[in-house]
Amino acid sequence: MLFKIISKRFKNQKLISMFILLSAVVTSFVICFAYGIYQNYKTELESGEIQSKTIGIDSLYSTADVNQGDLYEGADMTEDFGSITKGDLLKCLNEISEETMQKVDYIYCDATIPNEVYEASIFDFLFKYTEDGIISAGSQSEEFTDEQYINGEKVIRVGEVLFTDEASGFSVGTPYWVSDGANQLDENQTTITVDGEEYKIIGNPIDYGFEDAMIIPFTSLSDDTPLSCSEISIVFESHFTLSDYRNVEAAINSTIADVAQISGLDTSAIADVYYIRTLVLIAFLISILSAINLSILYNFIIESDKERLIILRLCGCSRTRAILISIIEIAIESFPLFIISQCVFAYFILPRLTQFFPYISDGFTDAVYIAIFLIYLLTTLICMLVILWKSIRKSLDFRGDE
Repeated sequence: MLFKIISKRFKNQKLISMFILLSAVVTSFVICFAYGIYQNYKTELESGEIQSKTIGIDSLYSTADVNQGDLYEGADMTEDFGSITKGDLLKCLNEISEETMQKVDYIYCDATIPNEVYEASIFDFLFKYTEDGIISAGSQSEEFTDEQYINGEKVIRVGEVLFTDEASGFSVGTPYWVSDGANQLDENQTTITVDGEEYKIIGNPIDYGFEDAMIIPFTSLSDDTPLSCSEISIVFESHFTLSDYRNVEAAINSTIADVAQISGLDTSAIADVYYIRTLVLIAFLISILSAINLSILYNFIIESDKERLIILRLCGCSRTRAILISIIEIAIESFPLFIISQCVFAYFILPRLTQFFPYISDGFTDAVYIAIFLIYLLTTLICMLVILWKSIRKSLDFRGDE
């Protein structure tokens, strides 16, 4: 009987019937497309590049009260001794995936270290990981051989001005403490004491640009050497990905979370996820509006089909049964078409969309299509129950007969 009613409506109410079918098709396409766009953007964000080349690692606190010693008594060197040591940093870096480390151009950090030239001064370190071990990199790439760096040899390059009478005019220290001037080195001197250890002088800095600089291998430091509170920088050859960022974050959290944290990331790209989620929300709101639209259309049908309702009443039809019949009519007309539309989207539209959105198909599975249909089904049924209950109650003057 239902199929006869539907068939008759298609003949007598073609426009309304077309609206019902069109509503199901459009809703199906919009929801699937919005979900696909969200999945495409999410995948691009996971694997795509962030507009930055540097991931920072910050000390959680200062250890100046333990490490600065009596030599700098009265100086505020809070920022010169951080909570991260050389050993901590290497332990963290060893946990970063090989895939991420291969993208790194160099790692930068510095440390305030006592020495016989300036009493204390900041040493800069630029290095990177290779299959053979840690080697110098960046602007220090030519200062040491790979063997010297990998083996942690105690060698030093010293600026030529430190061997002259001008040495005393160079007051180098830290951002919060400055020495009275450098101690002039003897031209025949072959070693320099750094942090209580003898370092062999192997020449002047090759391409570092500072005539008063002193450069030593990072690997030559003891593991308990505290690094400065200034940010430790992992500098990539090109823009890193969100996956790389999370990889570094996981390495920090699993090894040195008690002394370090990852620097904040520019979240402008990540914030766009909320924009995409809004599109998805809009798509599901469209589903609700579609359900309301269907109910309104059927409300019009009910108003114009009172003769059939009167017959149903004479046959003893209750309000609940009348609502059920109307819902089944809608379901037969729109739900199968919604599923067909999903199939058309999956097999014909989705493959073509990959030309513009390469990851759009990654998030679609049979379970996702079923979930989308169930959401549409539930929202439609709920809206129809509310609207049709009032409409049919008005059209059928039942008195307590449910």
